[in-house]
Amino acid sequence: MPSRFSRLIPLMVTAILSLMSLACWSSDTLIIRPTITPIPTVAVPTPNFVSKYAIGEKVSVVTTGIAPLYITERPEPPSRSNRVANAACYAATVVTIEAVQQVDSVTYYQITCNNLPGWVSEKLLSGGK
Repeated sequence: MPSRFSRLIPLMVTAILSLMSLACWSSDTLIIRPTITPIPTVAVPTPNFVSKYAIGEKVSVVTTGIAPLYITERPEPPSRSNRVANAACYAATVVTIEAVQQVDSVTYYQITCNNLPGWVSEKLLSGGK
């Protein structure tokens, strides 16, 4: 015949597991009230130098031959290691200036090619489009 204690063990295990499951599923809204997190707005940087093109202006990409123009991840001279993958711009592609930055007396513009943002120097763009 089972003892009283052996019949009580399954009941205690069930109670402990029930309390543990409440801890996993509770949202603590009784103690900590939820608040709406504000969405930060991105401030468009304004350059403190004179640039040939303004933010929002539409310009054309200038390349020679059939070779594409590769945009870079940061405002710096292009190399194989800093290219934005799959973001090649071809000659006469019309793009919009999104940001302007000057590094070592060279003006770089942030543009988007193939839905990917990147940087290109001023000499590789042409206005009037």
